Amino acid sequence: MEIALHIMMLLGAVGLFLFGMKMMSDTLQRASGQRLYSQLNRVAGSPLRGILLATTTTAIIQSSSAMTVMIVGLTHAGLLNLGQAIGMIMGANIGTTATWLVALFGIQLDFSLLATPLIAVSFPLLLAKRNRLRNLGSTLIGLALILLALHLLREATGHLMTQAPVEKQLAQLDNYGFWSPLLFFLAGTIMTIILQSSSATTALAIVLCSSGAISLENAMALILGDNLGTTATANIAAIMTNAAGKRVALAHLLFNLVSVLWALPLLSPITQGINQIIILCGENSPLITGTPS
Repeated sequence: MEIALHIMMLLGAVGLFLFGMKMMSDTLQRASGQRLYSQLNRVAGSPLRGILLATTTTAIIQSSSAMTVMIVGLTHAGLLNLGQAIGMIMGANIGTTATWLVALFGIQLDFSLLATPLIAVSFPLLLAKRNRLRNLGSTLIGLALILLALHLLREATGHLMTQAPVEKQLAQLDNYGFWSPLLFFLAGTIMTIILQSSSATTALAIVLCSSGAISLENAMALILGDNLGTTATANIAAIMTNAAGKRVALAHLLFNLVSVLWALPLLSPITQGINQIIILCGENSPLITGTPS
């Protein structure tokens, strides 16, 4: 009964996510006048500025999923062209590497803490007489619903994952020799699609590797998997958008897929290179079994 309840909560969170995405995108499309377009174009007009903006924002909110959803929505509304959106997608991928802060210091943004104040601020705007204020209120409520849905997704999947401890299951994959990196890659992809959080999967990989439960190479394969799995959020969001939004989501998928396809076969030499760098820095080799990295 408890599992069925969590599954219903999961499905409800997905529905809330899609509704929030449609609400935000449609309102942005109605409100996207020339002034708003010019302001956004000035901030993210060049590829470098777009990358820096998305990198900084993703590092702060600790979620490339939320950032890419916003990028898809802005593209759907005509506020970003495909080139600008791809630059910001690259920035979101760079910004999500700040996840090591989550593992080291326990920094994990609770989306519900942002969603509730957003609704409190935006609801009075819906009662305003001016269309611009009503559109702003609808946009903020759509964003709040997306953030709340992401929080509910994490809660629901977290409860489901406690039914079978993930750490023990992942540690067992370390014993399959040549096939272990591929298994960890698939596990990382599936876990991130389910959890809707590459930060959670990356943090788990760091903790397991530092404790010696899995090897450095397999931890890197797990992170490669979550790099691919995180594209699922944008592609789900793109269901409710126009062709421009779908192109951005597809570009996000192809960008991450290409990065995985060249990195996965080279995991072993990359691991050796990282090992040498760690040794040169005066630390213990992470390739020694049982040695915390």
